[in-house]
Amino acid sequence: MQKSYLTICSAIIVLFLLISPVLGSEGYKEINTIELKKWMDAEDKPILVNSLSPIEFGEGYIPGSTCIPVELMETSRLMPENLNTSLVFYCFGPG
Repeated sequence: MQKSYLTICSAIIVLFLLISPVLGSEGYKEINTIELKKWMDAEDKPILVNSLSPIEFGEGYIPGSTCIPVELMETSRLMPENLNTSLVFYCFGPG
């Protein structure tokens, strides 16, 4: 059964924003669903990456997101070549 957009958004606990190192020593920042919604409505949208397996992705995802399981991120052709591309990684969160 496919989950609704709002259910998935509310289930997202871990969101990572990978952009320039200006954000901190780790190069990422956690954002909440309200911040994500504002960013997705802006002109310079990030690429949404669901880090779960394709099976879990099929159970529900944010429309427009791409499925790249954690174990494939280093080798996936779906990852952008431009290192300045803004990425938001999400999953269903812990538990």
